[in-house]
Amino acid sequence: MGSQDDIVDGQYHLVRRLGGGAMGEVNLAHDLNLDRQVAVKRLYPHIAEREEGRYRDRFEREARTTAGLGRSRHFPQVHAFGRHGGEPYLVMEFIEGPTLAQLVTRHHPLTFSAITAILGQLATALAWLHDADLVHRDLKPSNIMIAPGGVLKVVDLGVVAISDPHATRLTATGHVPGTVAYMAPEQADTGLTEPRSDLYSTGCVVFELVTGELPFDAPTAHAMARCHIDQAPRRTADVRPQTPVWLAEVIDQLLHKDPDLRPRDARALYETLRPHLAALPLPGCPELGDFDPTLPWAHPCSPPPQPQKSAPYVRRRRGSGLDALARRQARQADLRRNDLTQVRAEADELAADGDLRGAIQLIEQCLKNAVGRFGRIEPGVVRLRIDRAGLLHEEGLSKDARFAYDDVRSDAVRAFGEGSSEVREIDGGIEGCEEDATRD
Repeated sequence: MGSQDDIVDGQYHLVRRLGGGAMGEVNLAHDLNLDRQVAVKRLYPHIAEREEGRYRDRFEREARTTAGLGRSRHFPQVHAFGRHGGEPYLVMEFIEGPTLAQLVTRHHPLTFSAITAILGQLATALAWLHDADLVHRDLKPSNIMIAPGGVLKVVDLGVVAISDPHATRLTATGHVPGTVAYMAPEQADTGLTEPRSDLYSTGCVVFELVTGELPFDAPTAHAMARCHIDQAPRRTADVRPQTPVWLAEVIDQLLHKDPDLRPRDARALYETLRPHLAALPLPGCPELGDFDPTLPWAHPCSPPPQPQKSAPYVRRRRGSGLDALARRQARQADLRRNDLTQVRAEADELAADGDLRGAIQLIEQCLKNAVGRFGRIEPGVVRLRIDRAGLLHEEGLSKDARFAYDDVRSDAVRAFGEGSSEVREIDGGIEGCEEDATRD
């Protein structure tokens, strides 16, 4: 990436390397214009060229996602995003504190007050994330930091995904994003994720904070994945008997194989923790100094208010498509193949009325259930996925549309044949996305 004396874009003087991973590295930098410390993240040059720009798109997605979560103190603040030497860079808040991995290494065993405070803050952060219809997919101790003042920060949103059944295709073909030691069974098995997948990962993280060990012990990544899918995790109380009963029960619930047996959502987890957070001594962990995670509980530190989502006003003929979606969600288990055709018709009506976003949401909600019920190459499912790609393109989201077209093409060939009208429609959509990219 160049020497540590580099100045990025004439403004950010790189001071020293803070860390790195498979995709790129993060450097501490001095913002010459505003005279402050920042963190600058950049891709490795060889990574930027792989997968026809797929890693650049993921990097840009991280920038947009992190910036969009800026109202919450539990995510790094984004200061700038740009290009230097043709490659993207991201300038973020510099967090001067340890990761949870470092914290547990230095101070294990953590007190139960510290662990309770960490879990409460993590539930709060996930409520913000999931309210934005996002799933992190890679929660682990090294992606969670404690900033001065004890505030927890969730970092590395590079594989965060919209909560839909196509999230895994944002990475290289055949690769499931995430870290296998903390991966939910459904993610390890199928690559599909939902908000409760993050809750399972939270269970793995907190199990490690409590016990100093992982829920499973396996010699390889594949073996670890099979453990998440097939084996019951060790009970928290069996590994660390001193664990408070309520905390052991919460962790064990988070680690259920069946998402329906985990907490309903991050707010439900927070409500379970509420009485124990209220009882925290403040400060509760003076041995951690300024990185005491109980400190934020001296002031309100809770999930944001439940979002009140209202549908935009659009003209309707034959009733509301969103009302139809609500009815369908209430009977998802009874979804039939004929329903897929009806969803396409309702989405087409919404789009004709100018509500492209409503049409996209209608299709995405149906696909959440339809993919698991009928499979990715069911003709009705494939047609819905093609429609979704076209609507994304029409909405002006060319990059997301290109991902969607690339994702569905091979399945369309299997379902309809290489020379089919469906595949020709996909190829036309891909060509349109490429023309948009050239104009940009």
